[in-house]
Amino acid sequence: MIEFYLTIWYAKSIISQNKKRDITMKKRNSLVIILSVAVIVVALISTIFIKDSVGDRIIEIITVATAIIGAIALFLQFKKEKELNQATFVLEYSKSFFEEYDLGDLFSKLDNDYDNPESTYKFDINVEREAYIKYVLWIESLSAVVLDNVLNIEAIDKALGYRFFLLINNKEVQEQDIKPWLYLYEGTCILY
Repeated sequence: MIEFYLTIWYAKSIISQNKKRDITMKKRNSLVIILSVAVIVVALISTIFIKDSVGDRIIEIITVATAIIGAIALFLQFKKEKELNQATFVLEYSKSFFEEYDLGDLFSKLDNDYDNPESTYKFDINVEREAYIKYVLWIESLSAVVLDNVLNIEAIDKALGYRFFLLINNKEVQEQDIKPWLYLYEGTCILY
């Protein structure tokens, strides 16, 4: 359960960083607007007062500069939106682990197996087959999103990586399921 709260904290920190970037972006947008207005004013002045080919060149340069500034502003806005969407996805996907898939108990057993190999509170792949299949489905769905380049691996590594490696590095899982049925876990193996 602690990991769930850490995941929420991580996603909220990303969202908080994006809000700070949003303030910086507003300042950049204001600067872009001011520069654009200045370019338009210079273009108008040069059109009115300069009637030769030098004036035409200045207008062309200003037009190109305005187009470049606009393209940069659009790129920065799209990048910010993508990062915010990734953080939101990671938060929702992390919630689904405990809420929709209800994998908290299985996660606790896997975590206990990792920390206390001699404990009696252990994961048994044959007893908890249904929860195990849900866990694998959760990982395979995540791998599909990463492999289709919808989300980059860095965006999920800190928040969801422990859950991934906890299952995949479990000896029982490797021996009884992954090695014999390797072709079924293509996405998981590529992420690994």
